[in-house]
Amino acid sequence: MSLDPIQAMQQAVDIVNTSQHPKNKVAATLFGYDRNKKPYSLSTTNYWPPVIVEKLGQEARIGNSSGTIHAETKSILEAPCTKDASLCITDPCCPNCAKNISACGISNVYIDHKGFDKDFASRRHEAFESMSQPILEHAGVNIYEINRKEEKITLISENKASATETETETEKADTVELLQIDTANQSNFLKLCKSTHKKHYGRKFAAALAKDTDGHIYYIITRATPAPGFEKTPSPHTKYSFMMGPINLLLMNAAKQGLTLMDGYVYASQVPIERELVNMLGANLASLFIANKTESRTESAIEAMTLLNTNGIMQFMNPL
Repeated sequence: MSLDPIQAMQQAVDIVNTSQHPKNKVAATLFGYDRNKKPYSLSTTNYWPPVIVEKLGQEARIGNSSGTIHAETKSILEAPCTKDASLCITDPCCPNCAKNISACGISNVYIDHKGFDKDFASRRHEAFESMSQPILEHAGVNIYEINRKEEKITLISENKASATETETETEKADTVELLQIDTANQSNFLKLCKSTHKKHYGRKFAAALAKDTDGHIYYIITRATPAPGFEKTPSPHTKYSFMMGPINLLLMNAAKQGLTLMDGYVYASQVPIERELVNMLGANLASLFIANKTESRTESAIEAMTLLNTNGIMQFMNPL
Protein backbone atom coordinates (compact mmCIF):
# COMPACT_ATOMS: atom_id res chain seq x y z
CA MET A 1 0.00 0.00 0.00
CA SER A 2 1.29 3.46 -0.90
CA LEU A 3 2.01 6.03 1.81
CA ASP A 4 -0.51 8.47 3.22
CA PRO A 5 0.53 12.07 2.27
CA ILE A 6 0.73 13.16 5.92
CA GLN A 7 3.00 10.23 6.73
CA ALA A 8 5.11 10.99 3.68
CA MET A 9 5.44 14.63 4.71
CA GLN A 10 6.52 13.60 8.18
CA GLN A 11 9.27 11.46 6.66
CA ALA A 12 10.55 14.51 4.78
CA VAL A 13 10.41 16.69 7.91
CA ASP A 14 12.25 14.01 9.90
CA ILE A 15 15.32 14.23 7.63
CA VAL A 16 15.33 17.89 6.60
CA ASN A 17 17.99 18.89 9.14
CA THR A 18 20.38 16.29 7.72
CA SER A 19 20.70 18.42 4.57
CA GLN A 20 24.26 19.52 3.78
CA HIS A 21 23.05 23.03 3.05
CA PRO A 22 24.05 25.45 5.85
CA LYS A 23 21.00 27.73 5.44
CA ASN A 24 18.31 26.48 3.07
CA LYS A 25 17.56 22.94 4.20
CA VAL A 26 14.88 21.28 2.08
CA ALA A 27 13.59 17.71 2.03
CA ALA A 28 11.15 15.78 -0.14
CA THR A 29 9.41 12.42 -0.05
CA LEU A 30 8.34 10.86 -3.34
CA PHE A 31 5.94 7.94 -3.27
CA GLY A 32 4.14 5.91 -5.89
CA TYR A 33 4.46 2.62 -7.80
CA ASP A 34 7.33 1.18 -9.82
CA ARG A 35 7.06 -0.40 -13.28
CA ASN A 36 5.89 -3.64 -11.66
CA LYS A 37 3.14 -1.85 -9.68
CA LYS A 38 4.96 -2.29 -6.38
CA PRO A 39 4.65 0.67 -3.96
CA TYR A 40 7.76 2.64 -3.02
CA SER A 41 8.70 5.78 -1.13
CA LEU A 42 12.00 7.59 -0.84
CA SER A 43 13.00 10.68 1.11
CA THR A 44 15.84 12.99 0.13
CA THR A 45 17.35 16.36 0.96
CA ASN A 46 19.06 18.97 -1.19
CA TYR A 47 22.77 18.15 -1.49
CA TRP A 48 25.99 18.62 -3.45
CA PRO A 49 27.18 15.73 -5.66
CA PRO A 50 30.31 14.35 -3.92
CA VAL A 51 32.52 15.02 -6.96
CA ILE A 52 31.67 18.74 -6.83
CA VAL A 53 32.42 18.90 -3.10
CA GLU A 54 35.70 17.03 -3.59
CA LYS A 55 37.03 18.99 -6.57
CA LEU A 56 35.38 22.41 -6.33
CA GLY A 57 33.82 22.79 -2.87
CA GLN A 58 30.32 23.76 -1.83
CA GLU A 59 30.80 27.46 -2.50
CA ALA A 60 31.76 27.03 -6.16
CA ARG A 61 29.54 28.43 -8.89
CA ILE A 62 28.97 26.21 -11.92
CA GLY A 63 28.54 28.90 -14.51
CA ASN A 64 25.56 30.86 -13.20
CA SER A 65 24.30 27.98 -11.03
CA SER A 66 25.08 26.58 -7.63
CA GLY A 67 26.41 23.03 -7.45
CA THR A 68 23.46 21.74 -5.46
CA ILE A 69 20.84 19.23 -6.51
CA HIS A 70 17.45 20.30 -5.16
CA ALA A 71 15.60 17.80 -2.98
CA GLU A 72 12.67 17.53 -5.38
CA THR A 73 14.93 16.82 -8.35
CA LYS A 74 17.08 14.39 -6.39
CA SER A 75 14.02 12.34 -5.44
CA ILE A 76 12.96 12.21 -9.09
CA LEU A 77 16.43 11.12 -10.24
CA GLU A 78 16.50 8.31 -7.65
CA ALA A 79 12.92 7.07 -8.06
CA PRO A 80 12.10 3.71 -9.70
CA CYS A 81 9.24 5.37 -11.65
CA THR A 82 7.59 8.79 -11.30
CA LYS A 83 4.50 8.47 -13.50
CA ASP A 84 1.39 9.28 -11.41
CA ALA A 85 3.52 9.54 -8.24
CA SER A 86 3.00 12.07 -5.43
CA LEU A 87 5.61 14.40 -3.95
CA CYS A 88 5.74 15.92 -0.46
CA ILE A 89 8.05 18.93 0.01
CA THR A 90 9.02 20.82 3.15
CA ASP A 91 9.19 24.10 1.14
CA PRO A 92 7.50 25.60 -1.93
CA CYS A 93 9.36 24.50 -5.05
CA CYS A 94 11.37 26.79 -7.33
CA PRO A 95 10.38 27.14 -11.03
CA ASN A 96 13.21 24.83 -12.15
CA CYS A 97 11.94 22.02 -9.92
CA ALA A 98 8.36 22.78 -10.99
CA LYS A 99 9.39 22.18 -14.61
CA ASN A 100 11.03 18.89 -13.64
CA ILE A 101 7.94 17.81 -11.71
CA SER A 102 5.72 18.72 -14.66
CA ALA A 103 7.88 16.70 -17.07
CA CYS A 104 8.23 13.51 -15.04
CA GLY A 105 4.54 12.68 -14.66
CA ILE A 106 3.99 13.45 -10.97
CA SER A 107 0.27 13.95 -10.27
CA ASN A 108 0.18 15.57 -6.84
CA VAL A 109 2.46 17.94 -4.91
CA TYR A 110 2.04 18.48 -1.16
CA ILE A 111 3.78 21.37 0.62
CA ASP A 112 4.26 21.59 4.39
CA HIS A 113 2.40 24.63 5.74
CA LYS A 114 5.45 25.72 7.74
CA GLY A 115 7.44 25.95 4.51
CA PHE A 116 5.57 29.09 3.48
CA ASP A 117 6.78 30.89 6.62
CA LYS A 118 10.49 30.23 6.14
CA ASP A 119 12.77 33.11 5.19
CA PHE A 120 13.93 31.48 1.96
CA ALA A 121 10.35 30.73 0.91
CA SER A 122 9.23 34.28 1.61
CA ARG A 123 12.04 35.63 -0.57
CA ARG A 124 11.04 33.44 -3.53
CA HIS A 125 7.29 33.51 -2.93
CA GLU A 126 6.67 35.66 -6.03
CA ALA A 127 8.54 33.13 -8.18
CA PHE A 128 6.38 30.34 -6.74
CA GLU A 129 3.11 32.18 -7.41
CA SER A 130 3.97 33.57 -10.85
CA MET A 131 5.91 30.59 -12.23
CA SER A 132 6.05 27.38 -10.15
CA GLN A 133 2.34 27.20 -9.41
CA PRO A 134 1.15 27.98 -12.98
CA ILE A 135 3.68 25.52 -14.44
CA LEU A 136 2.35 22.73 -12.23
CA GLU A 137 -1.29 23.68 -12.85
CA HIS A 138 -0.98 23.64 -16.64
CA ALA A 139 0.90 20.33 -16.51
CA GLY A 140 -2.05 18.73 -14.73
CA VAL A 141 -0.54 18.62 -11.22
CA ASN A 142 -2.69 19.20 -8.14
CA ILE A 143 -1.07 21.28 -5.36
CA TYR A 144 -1.94 20.89 -1.67
CA GLU A 145 -0.84 22.31 1.68
CA ILE A 146 -0.39 19.92 4.60
CA ASN A 147 -0.77 20.80 8.28
CA ARG A 148 0.69 17.77 10.04
CA LYS A 149 -0.36 18.71 13.56
CA GLU A 150 -3.99 19.16 12.55
CA GLU A 151 -3.77 16.28 10.04
CA LYS A 152 -5.30 18.61 7.50
CA ILE A 153 -4.81 18.69 3.73
CA THR A 154 -5.94 21.85 1.93
CA LEU A 155 -6.17 22.26 -1.83
CA ILE A 156 -4.07 25.17 -3.12
CA SER A 157 -4.65 24.66 -6.81
CA GLU A 158 -6.26 22.06 -9.02
CA ASN A 159 -5.09 20.62 -12.32
CA LYS A 160 -5.85 23.32 -14.92
CA ALA A 161 -4.67 21.46 -18.01
CA SER A 162 -7.19 22.19 -20.76
CA ALA A 163 -8.28 20.10 -23.71
CA THR A 164 -6.53 22.59 -25.98
CA GLU A 165 -3.24 22.15 -24.15
CA THR A 166 -3.64 18.36 -24.30
CA GLU A 167 -4.17 18.56 -28.06
CA THR A 168 -1.13 20.83 -28.39
CA GLU A 169 1.02 18.27 -26.57
CA THR A 170 -0.32 15.50 -28.81
CA GLU A 171 0.58 17.52 -31.89
CA LYS A 172 4.12 17.87 -30.48
CA ALA A 173 4.45 14.12 -29.95
CA ASP A 174 7.93 14.09 -31.43
CA THR A 175 9.13 16.27 -28.53
CA VAL A 176 9.85 12.94 -26.80
CA GLU A 177 10.54 9.74 -28.73
CA LEU A 178 11.23 6.29 -27.29
CA LEU A 179 12.62 3.43 -29.38
CA GLN A 180 13.60 -0.03 -28.13
CA ILE A 181 16.90 -1.30 -29.58
CA ASP A 182 18.88 -4.53 -29.34
CA THR A 183 22.24 -3.62 -27.82
CA ALA A 184 24.26 -0.73 -26.40
CA ASN A 185 27.07 0.04 -28.82
CA GLN A 186 28.71 3.47 -28.94
CA SER A 187 29.25 3.41 -32.71
CA ASN A 188 25.63 2.48 -33.39
CA PHE A 189 24.48 5.03 -30.82
CA LEU A 190 26.32 7.81 -32.62
CA LYS A 191 24.82 6.66 -35.94
CA LEU A 192 21.36 6.98 -34.37
CA CYS A 193 22.29 10.46 -33.11
CA LYS A 194 23.49 11.49 -36.58
CA SER A 195 20.17 10.38 -38.06
CA THR A 196 18.31 12.26 -35.32
CA HIS A 197 20.36 15.37 -36.08
CA LYS A 198 19.14 15.31 -39.69
CA LYS A 199 15.52 14.92 -38.58
CA HIS A 200 15.72 17.71 -35.98
CA TYR A 201 18.12 19.97 -37.86
CA GLY A 202 18.19 23.45 -36.34
CA ARG A 203 16.39 22.34 -33.18
CA LYS A 204 17.85 21.94 -29.71
CA PHE A 205 17.64 18.27 -28.79
CA ALA A 206 19.26 15.55 -26.74
CA ALA A 207 19.37 11.77 -27.05
CA ALA A 208 20.46 8.88 -24.84
CA LEU A 209 20.36 5.17 -24.28
CA ALA A 210 18.51 3.97 -21.20
CA LYS A 211 17.81 0.65 -19.49
CA ASP A 212 14.75 -0.67 -17.70
CA THR A 213 14.89 -3.04 -14.71
CA ASP A 214 14.72 -6.05 -17.04
CA GLY A 215 17.77 -4.94 -19.01
CA HIS A 216 15.91 -3.80 -22.12
CA ILE A 217 17.59 -0.86 -23.87
CA TYR A 218 15.84 2.20 -25.27
CA TYR A 219 16.86 5.17 -27.38
CA ILE A 220 15.24 8.39 -26.11
CA ILE A 221 15.07 11.70 -27.97
CA THR A 222 13.90 14.96 -26.38
CA ARG A 223 13.58 18.45 -27.83
CA ALA A 224 13.70 21.75 -25.98
CA THR A 225 10.20 23.07 -25.39
CA PRO A 226 8.42 25.63 -23.21
CA ALA A 227 6.54 24.32 -20.19
CA PRO A 228 2.95 23.39 -21.17
CA GLY A 229 0.77 26.46 -21.58
CA PHE A 230 3.66 28.95 -21.78
CA GLU A 231 4.69 29.11 -25.41
CA LYS A 232 5.99 32.58 -26.32
CA THR A 233 5.35 33.74 -22.76
CA PRO A 234 8.21 35.79 -21.27
CA SER A 235 9.44 34.87 -17.82
CA PRO A 236 8.69 37.44 -15.08
CA HIS A 237 12.05 36.55 -13.45
CA THR A 238 15.51 36.90 -14.99
CA LYS A 239 16.76 33.97 -12.89
CA TYR A 240 14.27 31.50 -14.35
CA SER A 241 12.86 30.55 -17.73
CA PHE A 242 9.76 28.73 -18.91
CA MET A 243 11.95 26.82 -21.40
CA MET A 244 12.64 23.18 -20.62
CA GLY A 245 16.09 22.08 -21.78
CA PRO A 246 16.46 18.78 -23.67
CA ILE A 247 18.90 17.24 -21.16
CA ASN A 248 16.56 17.88 -18.24
CA LEU A 249 13.73 16.47 -20.34
CA LEU A 250 15.84 13.35 -20.94
CA LEU A 251 16.37 12.94 -17.20
CA MET A 252 12.72 13.54 -16.35
CA ASN A 253 11.27 11.33 -19.09
CA ALA A 254 13.60 8.50 -18.14
CA ALA A 255 12.29 8.78 -14.57
CA LYS A 256 8.71 8.86 -15.84
CA GLN A 257 9.27 5.62 -17.76
CA GLY A 258 11.21 3.94 -14.95
CA LEU A 259 14.41 3.96 -17.02
CA THR A 260 18.05 4.69 -16.12
CA LEU A 261 20.18 6.71 -18.52
CA MET A 262 23.48 5.03 -19.41
CA ASP A 263 26.69 7.01 -18.88
CA GLY A 264 28.70 7.29 -22.09
CA TYR A 265 25.52 7.23 -24.17
CA VAL A 266 24.19 10.77 -23.80
CA TYR A 267 24.23 13.29 -26.67
CA ALA A 268 23.29 16.99 -26.96
CA SER A 269 23.06 19.14 -30.07
CA GLN A 270 24.62 22.04 -28.15
CA VAL A 271 26.01 22.77 -24.67
CA PRO A 272 23.32 22.22 -22.01
CA ILE A 273 22.73 25.05 -19.55
CA GLU A 274 24.62 24.76 -16.29
CA ARG A 275 21.64 23.56 -14.23
CA GLU A 276 21.26 20.64 -16.64
CA LEU A 277 24.95 19.77 -16.27
CA VAL A 278 24.66 19.78 -12.48
CA ASN A 279 21.54 17.59 -12.65
CA MET A 280 23.44 15.15 -14.90
CA LEU A 281 25.98 14.72 -12.11
CA GLY A 282 23.07 14.06 -9.74
CA ALA A 283 22.05 11.24 -12.07
CA ASN A 284 25.61 9.78 -12.02
CA LEU A 285 26.28 10.85 -15.61
CA ALA A 286 29.84 12.12 -16.12
CA SER A 287 30.25 12.11 -19.91
CA LEU A 288 28.43 13.80 -22.75
CA PHE A 289 28.75 13.93 -26.54
CA ILE A 290 28.15 17.50 -27.79
CA ALA A 291 27.70 18.30 -31.48
CA ASN A 292 28.35 22.04 -31.11
CA LYS A 293 30.49 23.13 -28.15
CA THR A 294 30.31 26.83 -29.02
CA GLU A 295 26.56 27.34 -28.71
CA SER A 296 24.25 27.29 -25.70
CA ARG A 297 21.15 29.03 -24.41
CA THR A 298 23.35 30.87 -21.89
CA GLU A 299 26.90 32.17 -22.23
CA SER A 300 27.71 30.97 -18.70
CA ALA A 301 26.97 27.37 -19.75
CA ILE A 302 30.16 27.39 -21.85
CA GLU A 303 32.06 28.53 -18.74
CA ALA A 304 30.42 25.75 -16.73
CA MET A 305 31.42 23.13 -19.31
CA THR A 306 35.03 24.36 -19.24
CA LEU A 307 35.11 24.35 -15.43
CA LEU A 308 33.76 20.81 -15.16
CA ASN A 309 36.08 19.54 -17.88
CA THR A 310 39.32 21.11 -16.62
CA ASN A 311 38.66 19.81 -13.10
CA GLY A 312 38.05 16.26 -14.31
CA ILE A 313 34.41 16.26 -13.19
CA MET A 314 32.78 15.70 -16.59
CA GLN A 315 34.07 14.61 -19.98
CA PHE A 316 32.75 16.34 -23.11
CA MET A 317 33.34 14.39 -26.31
CA ASN A 318 33.14 15.14 -30.02
CA PRO A 319 30.68 12.76 -31.71
CA LEU A 320 32.36 12.99 -35.13
